[in-house]
Amino acid sequence: MNVLLLAAALLFPQQQVARPPADTAALAASRQAISQVGFSVAEVRSALELFRRAVFNGTLPETVERAQVLRRRCTELETTVRTARAAICPRCFRPSAQPSVDRYRGGLPDVAQLGTRCAALVARRLRADSTGAAVKREVRTVTQMIVAGLQPYEDRVHAIRLALGLEVPNQPAAPARRPRN
Repeated sequence: MNVLLLAAALLFPQQQVARPPADTAALAASRQAISQVGFSVAEVRSALELFRRAVFNGTLPETVERAQVLRRRCTELETTVRTARAAICPRCFRPSAQPSVDRYRGGLPDVAQLGTRCAALVARRLRADSTGAAVKREVRTVTQMIVAGLQPYEDRVHAIRLALGLEVPNQPAAPARRPRN
């Protein structure tokens, strides 16, 4: 009986079901949206680092300039996240990856809110004192807000990378070897 099933399987190969092009396009658009959010987050992190350097090593005018760049990047983050959330397909990823994508998509409003809060805080401090002294005093507050706000995002991105096979899970460290005598 098993031989007959094997022969039938070889004689009548099953055709692979291809996904319709719309699903492939939606999946590509979803991946692009996730990438755009990642680029925007990287821009905010870069602007934060330049702002911190200006605060600790630069002049007040340089600090003001870097604070304005940070404010713009935070505003762009909020805009990018809101656009990306609508572009991410809710059912295009394979079933094993879909829960990670859903958690990622569900956390995007928090990232958008972080962008709004960041931009508002920096703008308020720049309006309070145009010389940059007020924004310079808030460097730790701004840094802590951005770093803490992006941590859940980073965790969700890590889960997506694992689910899509773009990253290998951390393996437990091998036990230390005893030295040979």
